[in-house]
Amino acid sequence: MDIIIGEKVEAMKARGLTLTPKGTSVKVSPKGEITEQEAAFLKERMVDVIAYLTGAAPDLGEDVFEYVPRKQQVSVDEYIARFERHFSARSVYYRWPAVCIEELRAYMNEHVGSKLLIEESFAFTVVVEFADGTQHEFERSRWSDQQEKCGVPDRKQAVA
Repeated sequence: MDIIIGEKVEAMKARGLTLTPKGTSVKVSPKGEITEQEAAFLKERMVDVIAYLTGAAPDLGEDVFEYVPRKQQVSVDEYIARFERHFSARSVYYRWPAVCIEELRAYMNEHVGSKLLIEESFAFTVVVEFADGTQHEFERSRWSDQQEKCGVPDRKQAVA
């Protein structure tokens, strides 16, 4: 047991505060007499304070101390940029026309929380994982030379 816990609890008691353990919390009375620093201390070290007051650690259940790191949400635009960078290193055959990229962007925006599994992508398909964990294959539309002449010039690049 940390000596500082006992000193702070005894200092609060000496000021006239009554600390009563109630399950997994501590009731402080009179309520208006506690300082912000003392309240912060109690919130931060609640388990230790309860253990000091009762002589035993409270039963908080098994999952109380489980740490689940918060995953940073990657935006659809960032996934698309990564996807385009991935295929820009490959031959022209693998590059998607801008119209197909916009279709993919719209598809991902429809399914909030989805992400691209770029490692599982091919020239005409990419796997999209939805927020619920299910995976769906997104197939780009095939573009003929005539369609490319009508506004999708990025697939026609000279290869040396």
